[in-house]
Amino acid sequence: MKCIELWFKKRTTQWLDRLISFRTLSPYSHVELVLGATAPELELGSNFTGFSADGSVGGTRPTVLHWDPNKWERVIFRELVIGAPGYIEVLETAEELLYRPYDYFNLKDLLVGKTPPKDPYALQCAEFCTYCLQSAGIFTFVHPGTVTPGSLYLMSKAREEVINGTKGNLPIK
Repeated sequence: MKCIELWFKKRTTQWLDRLISFRTLSPYSHVELVLGATAPELELGSNFTGFSADGSVGGTRPTVLHWDPNKWERVIFRELVIGAPGYIEVLETAEELLYRPYDYFNLKDLLVGKTPPKDPYALQCAEFCTYCLQSAGIFTFVHPGTVTPGSLYLMSKAREEVINGTKGNLPIK
């Protein structure tokens, strides 16, 4: 089944990845919204379309991602399959948010602790992904601008475990 997923980039040796991971107390420095991945198994090197905000390209963009379990951690939104309610909303929101500038000011806030004026159209990766998921009614309780890759991972993983009935006291069938 082809679902929407979030892929979380594991910490690398690059100084910015390491700094983001350190400041956010997380092993993740980046997140991508991935469309059309086939759950549950992926072949090493398989190509998928990802959407996110990336400072190295200056903003939000689509990109081709190559699956490597040493580089990425996946969280699958099994209810967001092609044609299901919510899938189209996530896709449309991702398309609406494409080609916006990257939120370098918020990155500066993360790195040095100051709060400069924020460009309301600029986005970071976790913020982009959160806006997209909110269009399907997921994580509507949080302001997207406050989300980091690490906090989005924790929310997504907890949600996945509860929905799959593998965690918590809720008997979900």
